Amino acid sequence: MGSLYKNGRVRSYIMILLAIIALLISAPVKKAITLSVNDRISEFTGLLYEKTGLTISYDRLSPSILSSFYLRGIRLYDKENELLSIDKTKINYSILNVLRGNFQKGISSIVLDGINIDVDELAELIRSI
Repeated sequence: MGSLYKNGRVRSYIMILLAIIALLISAPVKKAITLSVNDRISEFTGLLYEKTGLTISYDRLSPSILSSFYLRGIRLYDKENELLSIDKTKINYSILNVLRGNFQKGISSIVLDGINIDVDELAELIRSI
């Protein structure tokens, strides 16, 4: 009976230790994901601006450490008008591929919610390109 009690206590200590380690690791991993995604978005927005003159902005990036992140308040502008807005975007990914920088294999799905498009402005932009 005494050894079962001790084994249970040891298991409890191990579980507590693993929970503490997970908490300590999660903050740096979340920061690495956020920095990596922000870098990729900056590269993309710079390239888009150079090629088309369009600007993209977003309000907030909220990564979930293991499987997805949310971009909220995405907006696409030309010089004068907002052409497109997306309230919420959920991007599902493989954490290992994303940390390696392999976004093509890392992203498994993208879900868009709350899309508003100014069709007239977008059509005019396409004709001008």
